[in-house]
Amino acid sequence: MTATPLSLALHSPRRGCRIAHGAPMLPPYKFRVDDNHCWLWLGATIVNRSGDLYGVCKIKQVQHLVHRVMYEEYHGPIPEGYDVHHVCDVTLCGNPAHLQSVIAVGNRVMMTRKRKGRKQ
Repeated sequence: MTATPLSLALHSPRRGCRIAHGAPMLPPYKFRVDDNHCWLWLGATIVNRSGDLYGVCKIKQVQHLVHRVMYEEYHGPIPEGYDVHHVCDVTLCGNPAHLQSVIAVGNRVMMTRKRKGRKQ
């Protein structure tokens, strides 16, 4: 499902993300919308090797990264060899309009450049 203004209104962070049979995939209270329209994950988190914080959730007893779940819910499967990139650069953001699939190598290069820019 492509994220459109209508789909985003029907599947807002306050109403919860719904899968095909109507059961909530992610509870609505787990997001807070900030001034930049980021849907900030309020649930469990992990820190990667680079120190970035990511939201995680369990679906059927399996841990998943929230931004990947949201991407697949709204845009479909993540193509093989691709990562989900946060256009807003907020790793806790789950807003489907802020997520895009990019070639994995390209995503890592972009992240490295941004980190170097932060240290200067």
